Amino acid sequence: MTQQYLCSSPHISDGLSAKSFGPLTKAISLVGEASDLSDVAAYAPCSLSFEDVYHPDEDELWFSDHALHCFGMRRSEVNPTEFHLFWERFIKFWPRRTFHVKWSYQTGFCEKKKKNGNAQSLFPELAVEYAERHLCHDYWGMWKSLHAGKPIPSSPIWLGLHMPKKTTVDAIDFDAKQHLVGYYGKGIDARPLVHLPLEHFQTLKRLYDAFPGRMWCISSETLGIHAWRVHEHPVDSLTLHHQNKRVLANIGLPTIEAHPMPGRCFRRPFGYDYRIITPGGVLDCWLDQVHYFEFDRRTPTFPQICEALIDAMLAQQENWNRADHRSATNGKPREVPKKVPHLKEIREWLAAGCPLSPVVTVSVPAAIPSYQSETDRMAQEVFLIASGEKPPASSLRPAFSPDNTIINWQPTPSTLHYRNGQWTKALRTWAMKGIVEPDSVGTVIHEMAKWLYWVELFQKPDSERKKETCGLLTTFVMAKHNGFVSRLLVEKDSEVKKQVKRCVDSAVRLQPKDREQSLTKFANIRKNLADGKYKYPLRLVPILTGEKAVEKTTSSSSSSTSFMCIRFAPESLPQSIIERIKEKAGRRKVLPFAAKLISFLVEHDGAAFIARGTYSEMMGYKNPTRLTEYLTVLEEAGVITRGMSYSVKRNGKQCSLLPWVLEALGIDKPMKGSETLLQPTNKMEGISEAIKSQPI
Repeated sequence: MTQQYLCSSPHISDGLSAKSFGPLTKAISLVGEASDLSDVAAYAPCSLSFEDVYHPDEDELWFSDHALHCFGMRRSEVNPTEFHLFWERFIKFWPRRTFHVKWSYQTGFCEKKKKNGNAQSLFPELAVEYAERHLCHDYWGMWKSLHAGKPIPSSPIWLGLHMPKKTTVDAIDFDAKQHLVGYYGKGIDARPLVHLPLEHFQTLKRLYDAFPGRMWCISSETLGIHAWRVHEHPVDSLTLHHQNKRVLANIGLPTIEAHPMPGRCFRRPFGYDYRIITPGGVLDCWLDQVHYFEFDRRTPTFPQICEALIDAMLAQQENWNRADHRSATNGKPREVPKKVPHLKEIREWLAAGCPLSPVVTVSVPAAIPSYQSETDRMAQEVFLIASGEKPPASSLRPAFSPDNTIINWQPTPSTLHYRNGQWTKALRTWAMKGIVEPDSVGTVIHEMAKWLYWVELFQKPDSERKKETCGLLTTFVMAKHNGFVSRLLVEKDSEVKKQVKRCVDSAVRLQPKDREQSLTKFANIRKNLADGKYKYPLRLVPILTGEKAVEKTTSSSSSSTSFMCIRFAPESLPQSIIERIKEKAGRRKVLPFAAKLISFLVEHDGAAFIARGTYSEMMGYKNPTRLTEYLTVLEEAGVITRGMSYSVKRNGKQCSLLPWVLEALGIDKPMKGSETLLQPTNKMEGISEAIKSQPI
C-alpha cells in the first residue's frame, strides 16, 4: 500500500513539521486518500531524514495485509501462482469421490458425510475452499465470514485424500505419536507435547540412509516426519508403494507407512504446523514451502533434521510449562518432566557421528499373544523370517500341524462379513482388487479355492483342476498382494506358494462335520449355473486370467445388483402373488423390487438375514424411506414376514417368505426354525418349468 512522505525542513514558517501530522498521515495512507494533504505539503521539496518517513509497525502491516481480504479476496486470488502449484500437485489429480478431514490433534481423520449419510465428494468449488482452509485457515475464515454476514469459526483443518492410480510424489510417513506425553490447551486448541527418545532418532537415521535425496518435513506438532520425493512423470502408485515397502522391510521397518498406499488417506502437505527442513533453516510459511518443494528440493543433512526436531521439542516443553490447562496421556500432569529428557544422550550420539548397530535387534516373544494387533503380528513375522527363523504356529492362519495338515480353520474377524449371502460378492471383489487387508491371504485363497475347485472347474478331472486352481491362485497372490503379504516383501516367495498349496488342499478336503452340507450347496450352485438361473453369474477364471475384468452390469441403475440370485422377472411371478402385491401397492412400482427379493429368499431357502445395503442393491439406488414403504407393502400383502429386532452376530433383520408364497412358486414348504436360517437343501428342484422358462 502506498505510503505518503512529508518534508520537515526548518524553513517552514509556522514551525510545523510532517512529524506533527503523523497520526493523520497514517490514517489517510491506510484509506488511500493521501491527496488531501496537498495543502499542507505546499512547500519546496527537500531531502528526507529517517524521522520524516512514516514506518508502519507490525500491527498496521497485519491490518494492511488483511484489508485485502475484507474486500472479498481469497488466498487463491491473492497468491494465485502458489495456490495453482499446490492444486496441480496435491489436489487436482487425486481421487475426490470421498475425502477425510482432521479437526484437531485429539481426533483422527473423519470421512466427510452428507446429511443423508452418504460420502461427500470433493467437487471443484468445495475442493478450492478446503484447500484454502487447509493452507491458511485464518484468511479462509475472514473471507467466509464476510460472505456469510456473520462470524464463521475458522479452526484449522488437515485435508486427507486417498491413493490415485498414478502419482508424481511419494512419501515415507514416520510417525511419532507413540511418544506423546500429553496435551496443553483446551478443546480443539489443545496441542501435543512429545518427547522423542534416542531410539527414535536412530530409527530416523536408518530411514535417512535408506531413502537419500528426499525433502524432509515435520508433518505437525506430533513431530512425525514426511520424507518426500518428486517424480518428473506420473508413476503407478501401487508399484511405487511396493518398492518403498520392500526397502522398509529390508531395513527391518516394515510397519512404517509408505504413501500413497491403498486403503488409507494421507494428509496434504503444508498448512497448519507443517514445516520443511532445509539446509538453510526451517520453513513454516506455506508460500515458501510451495516454492521450495517445486523449485529447490535440496536435502538437509541428518544433524539438521535432528536439530529441527530438538528445537520443536524444546518449544513444546516451554509452552507446556507456561500453560494453564494440561492433561497427560499417562499419569498426572505434574509427573511430566519440566525439561526434555534424553537430550544429553541425543546430542552426544550426534556428536559421535550417529553410530548404528549393524543388525536390527528386536525383542520377539516365543508365542504371539491373542491380544496382539494384526500390524504388530505381521511385523514380528517379517523380523522372524528375515532372521532365518520360522514364525510360531500361533501366528499362522489357518494353523497347521507338523505334517502340514490343517488342524483348525476359522475365518479371521475381518472376513466374517463375507458370509450371510455376501460370499460371491466377496469372491468377485477379491479377484478384481486382490488382497486388501493384512493377515487375510489365507482366508482369501481358501475361499477362492473352494469356488474354483467345486464349482467353476468341477467338470475337469480331480488332479487337473487341483493343479489349475493352485496355478491360478499362486499367480493371483504374486500379482495382487498389494503389499499385505509380508513374506513377499522379504523375497520369501516359496513360503507363500506352499501356503497357497495348503489352502487349496484344505478347500478340497472341506471340514468333516460340514462336508455333506457344503457338497450339497456346491451341487445346487452348479445346477443353477447350468440352468441359467443366475442373473449375474460369477466367473473367476476370466477375471484371474485377464480375459475380462468383470461381468457386465445393467445400465439402467447406478448401483446394479451384484449378488447371484435366481432370475424371477416381475411378470414371471405367479398371478396370485402379483395380484396381492398390486392390491396393497397402489400406484407404487413395487413388483421389480419384490421379484428380486423373492429370488434372493428362494436362493437362500426361503429366509435370510438381509442388511439395508443388500436391499439397496435390489432397488438399484439408496432411498431408506421408499425401502421402508416397499417392505411394508410386501408385509401387508402377506408375501414376507420380518423379524422384530436384530439378532446377535447377524447383519440385518431376518426376512422370510410365507408358506403360501413357496407353494405358489412350486417349492415344497421348508422346515424353518424361528431363530435360525434355513439349512441348504435341494428344494429348488421343485420350481415349476413355467417359471424357469420365462425370459428376464
